[in-house]
Amino acid sequence: MAVANQQWVVEIQASVQAMAPRTGASIYRVPEWIKRLSRNDAYGPRVVSLGPFHHGNPHLQHMEEHKTQAMQRLVHRSGKPFQRFFDAINGAWRSSWRRPTTACKTNGLDAGTSYTAGDPSDPHTLLIWETIRMDVVAMENQLPLLALQKLETARRGGAAVSAGDVNQLVRKFLTVPLPKNINEPAPHPLGLLRKCFVSTTAADRSSPLEQKEWENTMPCALVLTEAGIDLKKSRTRKFTDVEFKDAALKGVTKSVLHVPLLRVRYDTEMFLLNMMAFERLHPGAGDEVTSYVSFMRNLINNTADVALLRSKGVLVHTFGSDKAVARLFNNIYSGGMSPYSKLHHVQRKVSAHCERRWNKWRAGFVQSYLSNPWVFISLVAAIILVLATLLQTVYTIIPFYHNRS
Repeated sequence: MAVANQQWVVEIQASVQAMAPRTGASIYRVPEWIKRLSRNDAYGPRVVSLGPFHHGNPHLQHMEEHKTQAMQRLVHRSGKPFQRFFDAINGAWRSSWRRPTTACKTNGLDAGTSYTAGDPSDPHTLLIWETIRMDVVAMENQLPLLALQKLETARRGGAAVSAGDVNQLVRKFLTVPLPKNINEPAPHPLGLLRKCFVSTTAADRSSPLEQKEWENTMPCALVLTEAGIDLKKSRTRKFTDVEFKDAALKGVTKSVLHVPLLRVRYDTEMFLLNMMAFERLHPGAGDEVTSYVSFMRNLINNTADVALLRSKGVLVHTFGSDKAVARLFNNIYSGGMSPYSKLHHVQRKVSAHCERRWNKWRAGFVQSYLSNPWVFISLVAAIILVLATLLQTVYTIIPFYHNRS
C-alpha cells in the first residue's frame, strides 16, 4: 500500500512538472469554453499553419509546398547557409508555447521572406493574401517575434536588429494603420496588434476607491443623443481613448462623449475575438480590448445606432448594410468589463447623466414626439389648435368686459 501511494505521488509530481508554464510563454490553445462563446473557427489558421498546434492538419497541406519554396528563396537570396538560419531560431520556439509540441522546422522561415515579382508560386496570385494576414493574428497560430528577429539578424549577416525593426516588418505585412513609433518588444503579431490599439498608462485605470458600484450597462447611442449627449470622434484610434466631459459648442455647454474611430471590415470580428482571447489567457495582459468591446456592445443596439455613429464619424464599415454591423456587435461576447477600467468609469458617468430627471424628461420627449416627423407635425398642429382656441376665447371675453365698463 505504501509503495502504491509513493508511486502515485511520483506520478502526480511528474504531471505537475509537465504542466508547469514555461517562463515567457505567450501562445496558447484557446479552451473550448471560449470558442463556444462566439465563433469556433476564429482562433485557428484557415490557409497556412505557422506554429505547431495546427501543423499537419489536412486542410492546410496545400500551403506546405509554398512554405518550403519560401524557405529556399530566403536562403538563396541571403547567400548564407541554411544551418545559420536554423540555429538562429531554434531556441526561440521553445519558450513561447504554453503546451510545447513538435514544430515544423521551417515554420519560422516563411514569415521573413518574400517572393519575386511575377513568381507563379507567390501566394499573392492565389487571391488568399487577405486570409493569410488573418492567419497571422490567430491566437493558436502565432509566430514568436523573437524568432523573426533572430531570423532577420541571420539574414543580415549578424547585424543587430531591434524590436522596433521587427515591429515595422509586421506592421507592413499586416497593412493596418499601426503607429510607427512602437519600439517595445511584443511576444507575437497578435500581441503587437493589441499593443497598437490600447494604452496602459495609469490614467486609463480607475482607483478602486472611485468605484462605488459595478455599471455593466449603458444606454445606446440613440438614447444618449436624446438625453443631450453629443458624440464626437476621439483624437486617436486607441480603444482606451474614450472620454465623457462637458465642452463648449457654439457658445453652449454640452456633454460630449468622445469615441475612437472604428473601421469595421470583414476581419474586425476575428481580430477582436483573438485579442480578447489573448487577454483572457495571458497573465498580466490587461483587459482593455475586452472592456472596449463591452462598451461598443452597449453603444450599438440596432441599425439606428450604427447609422448615428456613422453620421458622427465614429464608425466606418465596408459591410453591405448597417444591420450587419449591429448584428456583429450584438453577437460578439465580451463577458463584461473590469470595474477598475477607464471605460467602466466613463459608463458610470454617462449613466448618471442619463438618470438625471431633466435629461430623462428630455429623452422621453424626444423619443415620443421628435423621433417621427408625422408625430412632430401632429404635435405642432395640436399646439397651434390650442393657441387658436385660447386666442378665440380671449377675443370673445374682451368685448364682454368692454361693454360692461
